[in-house]
Amino acid sequence: MKDPGIFAEFGDDGVVYSSRKTIIDVKPIEVRWHGRAGQGIRTVALLLGHVALAEGKWTQAFPQFGPERRGAAVEGFTRIADVPLTIHGGIVSPDVVVVIDDSLLTSASVLNGLRQDTTLIANVPYSAKELRNVHPVFGALNRVAAVDATAISLDTIKRNMPNTPMLGAVARVTGTAKLETLKSVLTEHLPERVRRRAELLEANLNAVERGYNEVQVDEEPTSPPEVIGEYIKGATLPSWEELSLGGIIPQPATSLSYKTGSWRSELRPVWDAEKCTNCYMCFIHCPDNAILIKDGKVIGIDYEYCKGCGICAAVCPPKVKAITMHPEREAAPAKQ
Repeated sequence: MKDPGIFAEFGDDGVVYSSRKTIIDVKPIEVRWHGRAGQGIRTVALLLGHVALAEGKWTQAFPQFGPERRGAAVEGFTRIADVPLTIHGGIVSPDVVVVIDDSLLTSASVLNGLRQDTTLIANVPYSAKELRNVHPVFGALNRVAAVDATAISLDTIKRNMPNTPMLGAVARVTGTAKLETLKSVLTEHLPERVRRRAELLEANLNAVERGYNEVQVDEEPTSPPEVIGEYIKGATLPSWEELSLGGIIPQPATSLSYKTGSWRSELRPVWDAEKCTNCYMCFIHCPDNAILIKDGKVIGIDYEYCKGCGICAAVCPPKVKAITMHPEREAAPAKQ
């Protein structure tokens, strides 16, 4: 709240009246979500918006898509305020950053716009204190929070869908809503394919409760705030005079310069040199030329380009099975 001010307004009779009212702080809470296509980033951004509405707030929620392919990096935005919102763009300098896929933790899109008072909430299999060691900027933030949403979702929903437990963690850390409100909103606003199956709905309710209760918060920075400025440049938008003409692509990406391995989200193929018979089936069918060949023999998989589609494992002869799919987090190094 700020000091009272003088306001002019129309009365019901059409006469202008002056009155003294209290000015409300209109700065919204801005939450930026980071994950991959297929992990429910759009859904969880909208669900947090519904939670805010249920708590009597004004809200906006929308996604931002890159390449429309499963595994591609995706962002979501949620704004929450006590008054109507007039901003309609993306969130550049967020109050809260939520990272649902830990492979994106140190990406430029996550680091962009972080401030000392930005709260980082990440889906990681380790503690909030250990999260500070992942990047120097994380050590300088006032608050970081960690929860193993992947493990929770695998235990409750029986698939890697960490958005629901992350919603619970965000609500708990930000104080956005009570657990009862979260469950009520999920019961009403989860996708219909989830709501019509009682056991799946119950699994999601259990997941959001565990995320709410199991999130850990650390409020003891390990780095000076100056570190943030050293790693993060302020977002400076070009003026209209500096923008390129519409339709011009001055430096188009190619399959070599655009390393799509970062799209891999759940599974990765692991190659076993001892079992491989060099039949070339994986090389022939790989859509990304990620099978490495040297001197006429398969020597491994190029994970900088492999998207984890699993075609190589599917076409590998059943009696050989030199390529098998493993969870990205737990994948053992390929035998080469």
